[in-house]
This record gives sequence, structure tokens and C-alpha cells, in this order.
Amino acid sequence: MKAIDETVTESIRLHNVADVPVGSFLSEGVDSSYVTAVLKPKEVFSVNFANGPFDEASVAKELADEKGLNFNVETVDGDEAFHDFAEMQYHLDEPDANPSVIPLWYLCRMARRKVTVALSGEGADELFAGYVNYGMHTKKRGHQGVRQRLEQAATRRALFARPRHQEAAKLPGQGAPVHPHR
Repeated sequence: MKAIDETVTESIRLHNVADVPVGSFLSEGVDSSYVTAVLKPKEVFSVNFANGPFDEASVAKELADEKGLNFNVETVDGDEAFHDFAEMQYHLDEPDANPSVIPLWYLCRMARRKVTVALSGEGADELFAGYVNYGMHTKKRGHQGVRQRLEQAATRRALFARPRHQEAAKLPGQGAPVHPHR
């Protein structure tokens, strides 16, 4: 755990070398919470979906409030996402069926209004077993052990709080570089 913490902290430190403001994408996941807690940016960004089964913004706001960060959230509805989808695909330069493209598009667009660079925890939930899909409620001992040890390490550092009762899954892949065209 110490080696993981040192490696992640060093990576965040190195990616925070910028002559422009650096923000952070923040969901309810272990990945973005970890990055945000270590980075301590002034601005954090989250996307929520109207009438959707996922609400990551409320948990993300709890961490932002706890750390004194400026929480920026945007709620997107299905009509808006459908309207913008062709432009999203255009900027990807190729078709992409990953549903995370939609929240990433809105995160990048929102973040660009306030920062030039934004860090994310992209892909770390798979490693840290941070959601239902990646082992949060699994019976597999390996996933449970990794998750428990990471939670213990994070709690000791008071990096972030994670509600244990959470049962909602998330779409994989929250966070990406800020898109320069918006």
C-alpha cells in the first residue's frame, strides 16, 4: 500500500507542474477522489445526469466541501447529450462505443471555462476495485482485500470518505484531458 500511495502521489505531483491553473475531475469513485485529495486543486468538476440511475455529484460534493474546494457541477439530460453526440464523435476522430464519452465531453467543456489542465483518476477504479462493477460488493477475496487495504490507507491519511452503503454502479472511465476546442 505504501508503494502505491507513494507512486500515485508522485505521479500527481509531476502532473501538477503547470504555469496555468490545474483542476480535477471528481466523481464518487476511489480514483478521482484519491487524485483530488492529493492534488487539492482550487476547482473540481463533476457531471450528473437528469433522470438517470447514477448520482455521483452528491458524493463528490461532500468531498469537495470537506476539502474546501470549489465544486462545479453540470446536469445533463438525454436530449442535450443526443444533440451533442455527433460533435463528440467528430472530436474523437473515430467511432467510440464507450458510454463514458458522454460525461467526459461535458466535464471537459465545463472545466475549460475555468482551467486549462484537469487531472482525473481515469481507469484506476478497475485497479482499486472502486465500484460495484470492479469489486466493491464482490465475494472475491482478492478484490475485497485490495479495496479494504486501500480504504484503510486512505482513511489514515484522511484523504477521502467513502460511504460503505453505496450500491450504485458507475460507468467506467471518469476523467480525461481538458479538450482545447471548448
